[in-house]
Amino acid sequence: MNIYTYDGSFEGLLTAVFEAYYRRDFPDRILSRVKLQQSLLDTYTYIPADAEKAYRVYTSIREKISSMSLKRIYYVFLSEDADAATLIYEYLVLGFKMKSRLDLHLSDQRVLKVHNLSRKVMGESHRMNGLLRFQAIYEDVYYAPMEPDYNIISVIAPHFKQRLGCQHWIIHDIKRGLAAIYDKNLLRYEETSFKGSFLKEYGETDYQRLWKGYFREIAIKDRINSGLQKKNMPARYWKYLAEMQPD
Repeated sequence: MNIYTYDGSFEGLLTAVFEAYYRRDFPDRILSRVKLQQSLLDTYTYIPADAEKAYRVYTSIREKISSMSLKRIYYVFLSEDADAATLIYEYLVLGFKMKSRLDLHLSDQRVLKVHNLSRKVMGESHRMNGLLRFQAIYEDVYYAPMEPDYNIISVIAPHFKQRLGCQHWIIHDIKRGLAAIYDKNLLRYEETSFKGSFLKEYGETDYQRLWKGYFREIAIKDRINSGLQKKNMPARYWKYLAEMQPD
């Protein structure tokens, strides 16, 4: 089996797609080498990331297929599914043939899988925009921990840059060791090995107590629907929701 490997970045993946077309050596699979377990029966070719080649593929997708298809493959990439890169490659192979009609072919498994997986990632990013909770940790610095199913920090951080542009804040994906840091001017992403929790300061405990009280008081006890609540606020996110913690 002919396998292309890349460095795990979106730029690296697009470079691998470029090389597949340029070399006319279409691989059976494209895999990230970050957690790759090689087999003696397969042939591996490492494709180093190249910004210019990646950009050429990026613009080709946008212009020859559609901006929505470009967005979908990025969400599939963020899913971290083991076969995400291969799925994206196969979807694009079809896309460069079908052009703007690509996403109409839901009977094709490549298209259907991309739609389903991207929808899951997109859905979690929308939920996290409403479920992320910031807490004051130092003067005007706010911190929000999370452990999402998918690697969505680069999707939600720009949303909070727009909503909380007058604050210093940190969004911390504890599961992946990633942090989005905003200093009222620049948004940057950094890797971090910190897995603890920051101490609450500057009246944060008092604010959380008030929020819990508000959450309880607005509830109409006769209309509580725990099933609907878990649908809109899945239990796997409760760990970092102040209103779901015991007093």
